[in-house]
Amino acid sequence: MLRYAAVLAALPFATHAACPTAVSLDRGIAFTVNDADTETFTRISPTVIESAYESADGGGEVSKSLYVKGYYWVQSVTYDADGSLQPDSRMTYAYPGAAADLPDPEPLAEHRFDVVRSDDFGVVPEQQLHVFGDFETRDYGGCPFIALPSTIEYFEDGQSTGKDFMEYLPELGISLWVGSEFDGSKDEYTYKIKE
Repeated sequence: MLRYAAVLAALPFATHAACPTAVSLDRGIAFTVNDADTETFTRISPTVIESAYESADGGGEVSKSLYVKGYYWVQSVTYDADGSLQPDSRMTYAYPGAAADLPDPEPLAEHRFDVVRSDDFGVVPEQQLHVFGDFETRDYGGCPFIALPSTIEYFEDGQSTGKDFMEYLPELGISLWVGSEFDGSKDEYTYKIKE
């Protein structure tokens, strides 16, 4: 925690008065992704953050995901432009024990979980390996924040199926999905605070 406080004190917040804070989650914090899409984060309970992702070319579709402690992805669904739920779009992750008891994101931590994924393909046992780096400073379109990078690797039957790359922002209590690597292809996502 002292390391976090030291890095936080070094950020030039005085020049970024318009940057969001954790209080901003009550009304929503919007980012542009790759200068095109929009992702908005909103606090819906003391332990759950909702992400609403709208692609610039998605015809008004919105994908909504729930993150426990702003980091652990536990559900996603997609809605049509008229607000109706798309059939078979729901995916959930069930972690062992109570979701609120999941460990807080911390630097240099490593956690393994046996989870159950439910989606339109059925119910699939899955293993997840969460590996956190150390605190880094990131700039999201003129707003500097402390970021805690992590890699989530997924396994089925002991075989790796892919990775997601996240940046957890402890000042806001949210995670940005900055990349993924599946089936030999890698995607990267750049976030900027939406003005």
